[in-house]
Amino acid sequence: ADDWSISLWLDPISYVDDVYILSQHYSAGGNLFLFGFFGSGYRLRMSCFAGCSETASLARSYPSITGDVLVLDSGRTADEIEIRKMEPHHLALTFHCVTRGDETTSPLGILKVYQDGLLIGEDEWPICMHKPLLPGAYSDADWAVRPAPWEMGEEYDGGAMNGHLEGVAVVPS
Repeated sequence: ADDWSISLWLDPISYVDDVYILSQHYSAGGNLFLFGFFGSGYRLRMSCFAGCSETASLARSYPSITGDVLVLDSGRTADEIEIRKMEPHHLALTFHCVTRGDETTSPLGILKVYQDGLLIGEDEWPICMHKPLLPGAYSDADWAVRPAPWEMGEEYDGGAMNGHLEGVAVVPS
C-alpha cells in the first residue's frame, strides 16, 4: 500500500466538530486511520505500529490556515473551504510513498487533499504503510495489529453504530 487514494462525495445534513467520515482501527483497539471534519476544515490522523516503515502517529488539519487567506493555489480562502463543507462537495486524498527509508534515510510520504478538485493541503509524512489495510493481509499471529473493517460515518470507540453522522453507518467496500 505504498500509494493510495480515497475519493468521497459528501452532502452533509448537519455538522458537529471532530466527527469522522472514514475510519479504521486495530483489532485490539487503537486508532489506525481517521479522516473527518475538524475545526474549520478536515483532519487526517494515521497511526502505524505494524506493516509500516516506522512506528508513527500523526494528525494534520487541512487547510492548515484559517480566515480570509488563500489556500495554496486553490483560489479559495480557508473561510470559503469551511463554508463549502456544508454544501455537496467532493473530497479526495492521495498518498505517495517516496521512500520507505533505510539505515540512512527516513521514510517519506506525500499526502495531498483536494476539495472539489482543488488542492487544499499538501504535506510530507514520515511514514509509509507497506502492508494493505485489509484484515486478510495479516496472519493469526498478528491479531493485535490486524486492521478491523473500515467504518463510515463514525469513529467507533465502543459507542453505538450510527452515533455520529445521522443516517450514515455503512461498511465501505
